[in-house]
Amino acid sequence: METKSQVPSPRVAYQKSKAKDKSPNLKISFLPLLRESPKSSHSAKKITKSSPKPQSKKTKAKFQNLTQRNPKNSSLEDHSPGFRELNLDKKTDTKTLDKQEVKQKSQLIIEHLNKILEVKPEKKEFFEEKSIFRRRASCENPQEKVSRISEDLRIFKVENNDDEQDEGCQGVESPETLRNYGEDACLRQENEELKRKLAILEEEYCNDTNELKKNIEKEKFKSNQLKSDLEKCAGKNEILQSKCEGILENFKEKEKRYKIDIEHLKTQLKETREEIQKKNLELAQINEYMQRKRKNSKQKEQQMKDLQEKNQLIESDKNSYIKELESLKSILANTLIELQCQKSSFSSVQSQIQDFSMITIDNLTSFETLQAIKDNYYLLHTNYIKLQQDLYQLQEKSCSNEQNLLTVIEKLKNYSQNTMEGPVVTEHKLMRMKTFTSSNSIDVISQDNGLRLMKKINALESQAGLYKAEIDKLNKDLAYHKKIVEEKHGFISILEKQISSKVD
Repeated sequence: METKSQVPSPRVAYQKSKAKDKSPNLKISFLPLLRESPKSSHSAKKITKSSPKPQSKKTKAKFQNLTQRNPKNSSLEDHSPGFRELNLDKKTDTKTLDKQEVKQKSQLIIEHLNKILEVKPEKKEFFEEKSIFRRRASCENPQEKVSRISEDLRIFKVENNDDEQDEGCQGVESPETLRNYGEDACLRQENEELKRKLAILEEEYCNDTNELKKNIEKEKFKSNQLKSDLEKCAGKNEILQSKCEGILENFKEKEKRYKIDIEHLKTQLKETREEIQKKNLELAQINEYMQRKRKNSKQKEQQMKDLQEKNQLIESDKNSYIKELESLKSILANTLIELQCQKSSFSSVQSQIQDFSMITIDNLTSFETLQAIKDNYYLLHTNYIKLQQDLYQLQEKSCSNEQNLLTVIEKLKNYSQNTMEGPVVTEHKLMRMKTFTSSNSIDVISQDNGLRLMKKINALESQAGLYKAEIDKLNKDLAYHKKIVEEKHGFISILEKQISSKVD
């Protein structure tokens, strides 16, 4: 017993190292690491809560220093499985584990940790760690952080209480357990070195977080300035939108009026075309009638010529007969003077009777032709008067349509000038306010509206030109038909004069 009290046993060294671990340096391990992934921390938390079989107090005292107190922040659980996970995965008792397997696994874990801490991470890994920390910091609420730290402290206190109870309940242990305690002390020293390295990394982490906070404050200030600018631009944009809506409403109303006027003009055009078609049909009928009359007049002229030729033949025969009679008279003058006188008187009376009968026949035919020509003349005269009246009406309608179209075009031009002057003023105001985004959008909208108005004005002007051209064509057609009617009237008057001269 005296030898045991003089020489410190490995159990006492283990307890002293354990007491050193209870120092406040452990609080640093509760901070989140850059290489920590949220999935591994949540999985470790679930395993600790849902473990059905608790570990024995001796195994806790052996392996608690190889793993960190907080399961969320342990780099061992991120890169390699811890002893707690190994014990929980196996549902059998912890006493069945072989000591050699535990030694091999602990050596592998230590080698893996040394490799991680000795190798310096590259810049890419550092940026990845920063991004992971940002995501975790943004996703985790302050209440969750407080609950997580409180749970870690509670677990740490429970483990300390279990260790104190184990010290009171210690009995005589085997030499194998003493060897294990010596190995645990070596592992504990290595763990202290790892903690020192972790403290250095956490200092770097704190510096990085401070820089990030400064950058975040700068960006917040910039975002507030941008928000104020955006609010100003939004107010201006609303005012300009209201103006644009008013302009568009006026434009739509005027467009509706123009459409109504165009439809009215189209109906008038249809009516005028129908009237022109009717007049063309009447003119065609008149032409057919005139052609028939010409044919009849030609036939009558031929008949007159035939009759004149017959008269000439008769006259020639008559002259021959007269000569013969004169010769006979000269021969029989001495003998039959009285008879010759009677015969001459009788022949003269006879010739006069024949001439009178021929003249009466000619007079009858000429009177009939005169009456027919007069009837045709009266019909043509009435048609000519109607055509003149229709022509005057069409001229009045065309003049009124031209005046209406000119007034509409002048209104459209004035409206287009006003609309083109509007966006220029808005451009000067926008240049003074120095709002680039809103000014560009409003300029584009105003230019588009102006172009649309100009296009519609050009379309209306082209339609007015077409209507004017059609009216000019109608006027030309009426003038042409008027000339034809006047020529026919002159021709009829000439025929009447000829007939009257022949009758006289």
